[in-house]
Parts: sequence; structure tokens; C-alpha cells
Amino acid sequence: MINPLGGTIADYSETAIPYPHRVGVLYQVLKTVSFFDQSSDTTPISLSRIAWLESLEKLLTPYVSSNPREAYANYVDLDLGVGNDNYEEASVWGERYWKRNNFKKLIQIKAKVDPKNFFRRPQGIPVF
Repeated sequence: MINPLGGTIADYSETAIPYPHRVGVLYQVLKTVSFFDQSSDTTPISLSRIAWLESLEKLLTPYVSSNPREAYANYVDLDLGVGNDNYEEASVWGERYWKRNNFKKLIQIKAKVDPKNFFRRPQGIPVF
């Protein structure tokens, strides 16, 4: 799925709201493979689909953000890393998702509204 970006969203600073992907970001690209049966992820057709997605990723690599590579928070990108256990683990990918200042703000909010980490996901905000 390719989502076009740009326009009015670029009028707001990266720190105005947690969504930081603004100036210079033309598109978001979501690539996915779904397996309805856990045993099906190693079948030849499944492996060929994964290989196709990997080749697409290589093709797009020169055109994505880098240093650090960024990702939209609602598109889990396991290549960036996972881990909700502590700030050090989570900051590896969290600062790419939300940018450094936004990530720190979200951690502070999470500590107040969800101190037991009830709302968690592979690349969610950790409890500090």
C-alpha cells in the first residue's frame, strides 16, 4: 500500500503532535504478507511471496529515509527492532518512529496513563 503525503501536514512542526513524518516525506509504503495458518509460512508459495517482498524492499532502499531509517508507528517494521522492556531497547526503534523528542514525551505520558504497560505491542511505547 502506498500512501501519498505532503501538503498541509508540512505546515506543522515535528514536535507539534506525535506524528513526525512531515517535510520531505512523499509517501509511506506498507509491505506485508499474511499467513492464516502458522504452518503455511514455509510453503514454497509463501517463501516466494516473502522473497518478492524482500526484493521490493531492496529496490526501494535508495529512496527511503536513512540515518536513521524512519517508520510510521502504525506500520510495524521488525527490521528496525523490537522490545518494550526498557528505554535503551525501545529507543533503538522508537526514536525512528516518533523522532527523539516526541519519543521522550510519549514515554512520559505512557508512565502516567499506562504504568503497568497494559497497552503494549511489539514496537509500542515502553514504561520508563
